[in-house]
Parts: sequence; C-alpha cells; structure tokens
Amino acid sequence: MALNAAGAYATKCAGNRSDSAGGAAAITAAGAFSVKATNINIEGKAAVTLIAGSSLISLTAAGIVTVMGSSIKLDGGAVLPQPLHKSN
Repeated sequence: MALNAAGAYATKCAGNRSDSAGGAAAITAAGAFSVKATNINIEGKAAVTLIAGSSLISLTAAGIVTVMGSSIKLDGGAVLPQPLHKSN
C-alpha cells in the first residue's frame, strides 16, 4: 500500500494504535518531525543510534555506549572536550 498526500495528512486515533512491517520501515520528513508522549520506548535488537549533525550516540546490545561530539556535557555539569586523535 502506498499513500501520497499533496498537502497535509493527519491520522487521529481515539484508542491504541500499532503499526508493523514485515521488513524495514522508514519515515522521512522534509521538515521537522516530532513525537509527544508520556513515555517513549525505542528498542533495537542489535543497536540504537541517534545522529544530529556531527554528534552521535550509539547503544548496542553488547552494552557498548558510544558518544561522539566536539564536546560532551554530562548531567549539566562539567564539559569534557573531545581529545584529538589521529582517528578523528
């Protein structure tokens, strides 16, 4: 099934809603994309990666957490500058 909308498209559901795909699924927005909820759970069996510009946060099933950015700020406290390595 394909749906193309030349203008705005809205879906309103009075109860629960579930979408599933037998293969890969993608959502692409030419502008902003927002999600509002009391709780948001994102689960990846192998990994979850968030990318914004040159910043990256990656979580793997093996328990490896990778945070990359020009500087990293933790818990609103001290800023940790990224050391320059030959790999950067």
